[in-house]
Amino acid sequence: MTDLRSGIYLVKNTKGELPSNFPLGKALALKKGDIRAGKLDDLNTLIMPGGASSRIAKELNGEGNQILKKFIEKGGVYLGICGGAYYVASEVEFRYKTRPLEREHELSLHPKVKGPRGESFKEEISYGHFVDIKKDGEIKPCIAFYHGGADYKSLDTSSLENFEVLFRYAVDDSPAVFCFKHGKGLVVLSSIHIDIPFERISQNEEIREEYEKGVELIGTDINKRIKKHLRSLKN
Repeated sequence: MTDLRSGIYLVKNTKGELPSNFPLGKALALKKGDIRAGKLDDLNTLIMPGGASSRIAKELNGEGNQILKKFIEKGGVYLGICGGAYYVASEVEFRYKTRPLEREHELSLHPKVKGPRGESFKEEISYGHFVDIKKDGEIKPCIAFYHGGADYKSLDTSSLENFEVLFRYAVDDSPAVFCFKHGKGLVVLSSIHIDIPFERISQNEEIREEYEKGVELIGTDINKRIKKHLRSLKN
């Protein structure tokens, strides 16, 4: 069965609202305890949205991470966005306000990352900004919203199976969205936000259409990769 059956994990302080035009469609809301309760058994895709990876770890460390790792290794799809992308790194070095933070993660699906890009992170969404993103191999950019995502330009990809960059930052050509295989599963990571409705980001209606076009372009590409992966599991 290749129908997309997705769930979105509601990290503390996140709304779990995807943009209305996001091509992955409506996702089942998963709350604290649902992964341990076996709710992933009915899904083939887990969306881990933005939010502090330390909060995710607090809820999933131990049994939750073991279940999640088995879900991926057996063929499940993990889509990590911003904090959800940081969460699968073995180690994170993160500049938060005036102090650096370092932590290790149990899930550990790829090597250490640093972040954010540019200045130290501040939680208020007003400190985020729009960036130009381009599909790998293409010239024309679209816009996306960035707020504290990992800087993947120095990521060691040598151990990642079938690593592929989907979208890059136009300013320096470094990866913004990429995917790789883990076991029989697919891991898709995005350092930009494709999980936030425009009205939560900005009141500037002049760029709404551009932002929503970017979300649709990026989401459609991810959707195609996921469905291709799910079809391959049947062969």
